[in-house]
Amino acid sequence: MAQKRFKIITIFLFSLIFIILIFVFPKFPKPSQKPSLEEKKEIQPTQKIEEVKPTETTRIDISNWKTYRNEDFGFEIKYPPDYVFQQRTTAGSEIPIKFSGEFISQNDLNKKEEPRECEIPGIFIEIYNREDFGINENQTLEEFIMKQCQHEAGSAGLKINEVCEKLKIGDYEWIKAEWPDMCPEENYYLEKNNLVYQFRSMTYEIEPILSTFKIFNIPLAKEKTQLIGGNILYKVSCNPRDLTCRFYSSFDGGKNWNLIKEQYKGRIAYDYDKKNPQIVYFADSGFNLMAGGECGFYKSTDGGKTFKDLTNKFPKSNGIRCFNVIHLDPNNSNIIYVYAEEYRYGSSVSFWKSVDGGNTWIEYVPDLSICDYCEGSCAASDNCPQADCDKDLCYLEVAEKTKDLSICDKIQNEYYKKSCYGLKK
Repeated sequence: MAQKRFKIITIFLFSLIFIILIFVFPKFPKPSQKPSLEEKKEIQPTQKIEEVKPTETTRIDISNWKTYRNEDFGFEIKYPPDYVFQQRTTAGSEIPIKFSGEFISQNDLNKKEEPRECEIPGIFIEIYNREDFGINENQTLEEFIMKQCQHEAGSAGLKINEVCEKLKIGDYEWIKAEWPDMCPEENYYLEKNNLVYQFRSMTYEIEPILSTFKIFNIPLAKEKTQLIGGNILYKVSCNPRDLTCRFYSSFDGGKNWNLIKEQYKGRIAYDYDKKNPQIVYFADSGFNLMAGGECGFYKSTDGGKTFKDLTNKFPKSNGIRCFNVIHLDPNNSNIIYVYAEEYRYGSSVSFWKSVDGGNTWIEYVPDLSICDYCEGSCAASDNCPQADCDKDLCYLEVAEKTKDLSICDKIQNEYYKKSCYGLKK
């Protein structure tokens, strides 16, 4: 009798446990799984987000906001009065960037401690040529981004709308993407005039600033012609659409032009002998090494009809050496000063001097005169005889080599200025 009662109690307890499991287990979250076949149908690479969601940014008072306008890349944008804008270097990027900048609050800029890895302050803007960004000729930006969204969503077991969406912000339709398995960063993409505009941030709200974004027309190419003497002319002409620069000379006052050097996806810096303009030194800046850009240093004694490669005359670099500024002594063209960048696991700068027409080179401790030949970014117009050159960065490097912290007062870029004052004597 006792055994029968024990069996009944045992059966009752198992039944009770089974009922509890049925009601309790569905309430626990299921582990992430790879999408089923039906789910995969929802995230095909060619899928588009049909719905464009409007955003509410019209209630924000922007009457006291500052305006940043960029004539080279044809856009304008407003930002809060407590923010500052600073242009960032594009050197060393694996994907060629035509323009890079950052909006950051003055408060964050003044902080001394380094931010955590996934809490980088600021709103970053990058501008790319659509081809360099990876978009095929017959492909739209939306199709390109959606393909990546499909891959990221599928890997994380998410639907595509949980990763990417289209938003109407201000005058434009943007594609917003938040990539899983990375630091939480919002990315906004727009394509206009064969350029891809990307805004991104880990910590700031981007949409209020994006609501003020405007694009205006820019010329396809700009150039500067430099009168060298008599009827001899030199010019660098760059196309901002494909980042290609060409260096020319003319011996008949500009009626006919002779191509000296073409730099694919790069920049060209040059200087010439003021007494004998047939002597000219020029160099590739190597803006995009991975896409065919070069880093060479050349000399011509016949106005560019022929030229000699002096690149190997420099001491061997541990990385790749490219050239931003060339300056000849006005009284002796055999004395040459060069401001260069070295690329190896990042970038650093170096200053070189030759007293024998470029046959031998030594590193020297520069003064600020070399920085005076930096004329800012020539990324689109290249209406200057030097390559992309950041004068504030040049000041910082000279201060570091000379240990002269008074140079820091000349720096306008707040980030570089703070770095300069932090140099140890």
